[in-house]
Amino acid sequence: MHDNDSADMGGRGPGRVVIFGVGETIPSVERRLGEAGRPIQVVARLDLEADPDCRGDVLARRIDAMVAETKPDLAVVSLPAVAADLLVGIRTAFRRVGVPERFFPTA
Repeated sequence: MHDNDSADMGGRGPGRVVIFGVGETIPSVERRLGEAGRPIQVVARLDLEADPDCRGDVLARRIDAMVAETKPDLAVVSLPAVAADLLVGIRTAFRRVGVPERFFPTA
């Protein structure tokens, strides 16, 4: 499936990426990924600030559906430190479905 220790996107062209963040962190992450020099295709975004009910089991089901629909190579998560409980749930959900995730700290 996916190697959680590698950011390699398999050489298939643009890496398919989903981004989880709050508010302005999502466009900031997209800019940072674009500046990294590796072609990416953002296939889904989830703004947890705009969807405050997306927690626990709801979040896990949303991740399952998103992965089934978009088949991402990588999930990028950018949350403030106060959302550490969400980060654990997101990381667990992506690991369960075999999608590597990376954390980008918020500015």
